[in-house]
Amino acid sequence: TQTAVAAEEQRADAEYSAAAAEVEDIYSRGGVFLKSGETHACSGMAAGAEDKTGIEAQGLAGVEAFHPSAQNNHAAFLLRMARREGLLVTGGSDFHGEAVRKTEIGEGLDRWTTMEDDVQALMARIRSAGQTR
Repeated sequence: TQTAVAAEEQRADAEYSAAAAEVEDIYSRGGVFLKSGETHACSGMAAGAEDKTGIEAQGLAGVEAFHPSAQNNHAAFLLRMARREGLLVTGGSDFHGEAVRKTEIGEGLDRWTTMEDDVQALMARIRSAGQTR
């Protein structure tokens, strides 16, 4: 029904406004907005969307391309997408504690061959964001 559609649109608008406020808060504190490396989280950019909408339009700075749960082709896809979009590239061991997943801190990052350059770019962006506060 139209009432249900209107209610869903209102809920989506409220969620977007809250997320946009969180992104603004990140930048106001000298941080940068990054997304985890889930492919579905980057679907708009992955599809090559010409007009960025949603949170991406609010200042997405980078994407986590390297983590243990990313298969080699997944990491390569996210790396290509990030480079194409001019985004920072990050990585992590996805360690959330031994009870959550049996990984070690730093595990799986040996595939991240551009780590030093990517971390330097991230730090430069953070320094730059801090200077504009």
